[in-house]
Amino acid sequence: MRFAGAARALMENRHLLFLSLVVILAAGASALGSLPLTEDPRIAMRGPIVLTRLPGASPERVEALVSEKIEEKLEEVAKIKEIDSTSRAGISVVAISLADDVYDTQEVFAEIRDQLAAAAPLLPPEASTPVFDDKRGTNSYSLIAAITLDDDQHLGIASRLAEDLADRLRTVTGTELVRLFGEPEEELVALIDDRELSALGLVASDVATLLRESDSKTPSGRLRGADSDVVMEVEGAFDTVDRVRRVPIRRAADGAVLRVADVARIERRWREPTTEIARVDGTRAVFVAARMGPSERASEWAGRAQRVVEDFEQQLGGAGSPVQLSVVFDQSGYTVERLGSLGSNLLLGGVAVVLVVLLTMGLRAGLVVGATLPLTASLALFGLLLVGGSLQQMSIFGLIMALGLLIDNAIVMVDEVAARLRRGADRRRAVTQAVAHLFLPLFASTLTTVLSFAPIPLLMGNVGDFVGPIGVSVVLALIASFAVSMTVVPALAGLFLRPPEEGSRASGWLDRGLMLPGLTARARRGLEAGMRRPFVAMGVAASIPIVGFAVAPALDSQFFPPVDRNMFDVQVWLPRDASLERTDEVVARVEDVLREQPAVERVSWLVGGSFPSVFYNLLMNKDDAAYYARGVVETGTAAEVKAMLP
Repeated sequence: MRFAGAARALMENRHLLFLSLVVILAAGASALGSLPLTEDPRIAMRGPIVLTRLPGASPERVEALVSEKIEEKLEEVAKIKEIDSTSRAGISVVAISLADDVYDTQEVFAEIRDQLAAAAPLLPPEASTPVFDDKRGTNSYSLIAAITLDDDQHLGIASRLAEDLADRLRTVTGTELVRLFGEPEEELVALIDDRELSALGLVASDVATLLRESDSKTPSGRLRGADSDVVMEVEGAFDTVDRVRRVPIRRAADGAVLRVADVARIERRWREPTTEIARVDGTRAVFVAARMGPSERASEWAGRAQRVVEDFEQQLGGAGSPVQLSVVFDQSGYTVERLGSLGSNLLLGGVAVVLVVLLTMGLRAGLVVGATLPLTASLALFGLLLVGGSLQQMSIFGLIMALGLLIDNAIVMVDEVAARLRRGADRRRAVTQAVAHLFLPLFASTLTTVLSFAPIPLLMGNVGDFVGPIGVSVVLALIASFAVSMTVVPALAGLFLRPPEEGSRASGWLDRGLMLPGLTARARRGLEAGMRRPFVAMGVAASIPIVGFAVAPALDSQFFPPVDRNMFDVQVWLPRDASLERTDEVVARVEDVLREQPAVERVSWLVGGSFPSVFYNLLMNKDDAAYYARGVVETGTAAEVKAMLP
């Protein structure tokens, strides 16, 4: 067989064996340094949101004139599983859930945009263009910075600085998305003189109509030629205060032109009331949230982003400046800590496995079996790189789960080679006969184990995206273990194991492992008794899982343990008719209660919307919700969080 020939060739050619070991370990090291490094698996965006504003409309009008029109068009998209709309005063929020088998979301998103474009003409003229948001997803942000000012009256300065910082973060290599939260919206306001307007026989709505018609933001036509088309636009978009002032209202008989400036005062100001308020420790702020791309390594991207933030902070003037910049969330620290902890568990588990093998199989056989772990791990990491995977808590958890399975094939192979050597076979025959004899049994056992884990990566939807890497890691590790056990392991066993005649200590525990004759005799007697009374043996064996199933309902049902971080989130709901100012007042009272806990170090809020996600499972599904607020509370350690929450 090919595997037998490969094992024999590696044993006979030590240079080839050494080269194979070096190549395998180098491939693993290269993959370890190249694989994307994240805290959590990447979850595909299957829940986009459509936002449409209808200023001044009641929830009933928003439902009838906007939400229903959009839903009717979206129902024509076959890959949409569910549509859930929320109509509030002045705004429609349509949440879309794609089918679980959708992985190429961009194609579906393009179809959704086409349907929204078809729905736009059906909406009232005063309605805004539907905004399709496909970027928020269920993946947390990687870095959140806050720009604060002590004086709320100068929040516009913080807003402009936040825009500048956002532009700089977008230029960082590997940045996928940068968004602002709590940013005030700038607008031009016309303060109309009612007496002047009445003298002209006009009302405010007439001026509003003229302003709407004069704000040219869309192409006015297309000049078609033989070789190309030219888009024609009319100058006059409302980009300055002076442009609004010069809009003509009426032309007199003598040719004089009455303009908006003659009946109104035009001012540039921040929109009131605002749609959301961001605060850090009670101070008004603007959040700049950045998310790295799926192919990045958290620590490397964070280093580049942190340098940009530090340079920007120095330009602000340091601690004495009225404008302050602080990082309120940096996921890279949690990522390094979490993966470091899992990596330590993996290493300790591997050491424990090797020690057990050394104790039970002897020094030489134990070292050969122990060599399987780094070789298999290297091949598994390289396979993970080839299939486009990443290193995160689920993939490492899968490797930890597979630790005990990885050496099973190697133990059987080394034991078989040792047995044939003890029976007098030479090294070459012992290796080739062991591989030929064990190929089908080990292949069958590996295949059944692979098939038992295969349903995990085949799960669809967000659940499959999150837990799928566990199955992928286990499957890759099992395949690598089989390949190594059929080639490298028998070659190493043939070289390093000693036949009985080659050493005087062949019967010692260093060569044959720890022998426990008493325990072996008891086990043999138990097996013989089970053979004599098979039904009793089957009953005893079946009682163990039966007892397990019986006590299972008494256990808590939780797939993953709570996130071990020095932070937790707080959500506040008020009645739907509550104003943003009222919600902000309640949030201040909640923060006062939180501040009574000495362990609290920082409290960050977003009032009126969803706080930028810092956990993978925090859904950002609140927009323009004046009755809602969400905050993140930070302490010194995770232990303080556990003690505080009750």
